[in-house]
Amino acid sequence: MCDELEAIYCWTKLLYEVNNGGFTQFFYNRAGETGIEELAQFLDELQLPEESEMIWNAISFFDEHEEEFELVDPVELFGSFDELNQLDKQFFSINHSITLVLENWIRKECHKIIVSESGNESTMNFSGKVEEFYPSGQLLYAGSQ
Repeated sequence: MCDELEAIYCWTKLLYEVNNGGFTQFFYNRAGETGIEELAQFLDELQLPEESEMIWNAISFFDEHEEEFELVDPVELFGSFDELNQLDKQFFSINHSITLVLENWIRKECHKIIVSESGNESTMNFSGKVEEFYPSGQLLYAGSQ
C-alpha cells in the first residue's frame, strides 16, 4: 500500500475511533499501529501544519505512555489523560476540514492510489466490476459501479 493510501486508511480509522472514544480509544484499540506517521507526514505535504502537529503530538504522547494502554479493561483510561482530552477537542474542531481536503486530494489524485488489474492508472470515470481481496487472495467485496 502506498503511503498516501496508508494515510487515508488511517484517517478513516481515526475518525471512527476518536468519534467513539477519543484518542484514548484509538490508541487502546491499536488503530494507529499502521499509518499514523504516514498520516502526519501526508498532512504536512498537504500544507495542514496545525492538523499535522495534532497527529504528531498524539504519536508522541502514545510513545511516552504506551505501557499504560496495556490493560485488559480500559475503562480507567478514558478521561484520565488531559493531553489526549485536549487533542480530542482539537480533533473535533478540525476533523471535517481534514476530511474535505483528503476527499479533494482523492478526487484529484486518484490515479496514485487506484490501479487496474494490469497495474495501469485508473480514473474517476471508471465503471464496471469492483473487487477487493484479502491478502490471502480470498474475495472480500465484489460490486459494480
